[in-house]
Parts: sequence; structure tokens; C-alpha cells
Amino acid sequence: MSADADARGEPTLAAIGFDRADGGLRLGATRIAPDLAIDALPPAFRVGPLQQLQVEGLSVPCRFAEADLRDDAPGERGRRIGLQLRFERGVWVSAFCVLRGAGATAHRRWLQRKLGAFEGIEPGCRWGVAEDRSGDPHAFVHNRNWR
Repeated sequence: MSADADARGEPTLAAIGFDRADGGLRLGATRIAPDLAIDALPPAFRVGPLQQLQVEGLSVPCRFAEADLRDDAPGERGRRIGLQLRFERGVWVSAFCVLRGAGATAHRRWLQRKLGAFEGIEPGCRWGVAEDRSGDPHAFVHNRNWR
């Protein structure tokens, strides 16, 4: 990943990929494993404040880390991606990916290229497409830390 692109306010260019075995994330040559601490993220990520969220009826301390990326993987042609990582109780559990200006079908196809299936549950992770409260679609990948 290029930290220079982020310093200029432009999306960082990196081939994005996920590991089906554990839900880990690859950004170019950088691997973000499920056990990575939020303060060890690459410089392209902006880390937000601690907040209490309702997760399955429980109040859970969460932090989010966000990055604006351009997916440089083969066939993606630098597609712009908004990537958000959610940490619950200090542990990374989920990645949320928004393809700028794309609908749910485009998100499903993107996930299929990344993970080989529209939606899935593997022993190490789960993925699919959902909508936020505004009805906008996003792709999600829950890693092995997700309940």
C-alpha cells in the first residue's frame, strides 16, 4: 500500500482480497490478520473514537477504522472502495466494503470475485451483502472473531 496517496487525500491503490480460512484481509502485499490490533493498522486507515453500540441486544464497546481505497486487483480497474473495519471489545470482527455508486448486485459480484461465492459461511468466516439503515448496500466479511 502507498501511504503517499493517503497523505494527498486520494484513495490508496491496493489489490483487495480476503482469506476464506479466517476472514483476514489483504491490501496489496499487506496482510491484516484477525488478531491485528487497531493501533497496528497501516497508515491509510483513520481510526475513530470508542463508542457503545447495540450488537444483538447487548451494549458493546466498538471502534471503527476507515480507509478509502482503489481496488487494483486484476479485473477491478481501480474501482473505488470505502472500507470500514469494526473492532468490538478491542478485537477486529468485521469488514464492511462500499463500492461507490453501485447496487447490491455489483456488491455480490465483487464478493464472488474475492471469495468465490455470492454469500457464504466457512469455518473461519462469513460474508454477504446487506443494507445500512438508509437502504444503501454494502459487502461484509465477518472474520473468525465474529460470533
